[in-house]
Amino acid sequence: MSLPLLRSMLQSLGEAKVKKSKRSATSKFKVDTKFELPTEAQIFMVLGKPYSVYESTKGDTLRYKFTRGGIPNGSRRGPTIIEMRFIVAKEARKVKRGSVFIRGLKLNIDFTSD
Repeated sequence: MSLPLLRSMLQSLGEAKVKKSKRSATSKFKVDTKFELPTEAQIFMVLGKPYSVYESTKGDTLRYKFTRGGIPNGSRRGPTIIEMRFIVAKEARKVKRGSVFIRGLKLNIDFTSD
């Protein structure tokens, strides 16, 4: 991702709508400069082969699962499992949406425009 895109994403967090009852926060950002969306090939190059692929008429869902660390001595928590999902447009093979799940925390990014 480009630096202007990352900068806009981080700046938008200060204006996020927080819902304490649902334990969620939502923010939108707009980038005035054009940038290239990540492609399926770039995802493969960085993360390797997906854990699973779900094909649909709207796009393919690439699913990755990573386990980080073991069980520390005396800890009741198990290893950290990180799950990532990317929805890739059927024709252009560009990423439309992504999700990351880490210990009950879910982060979403949507590259589609309103």
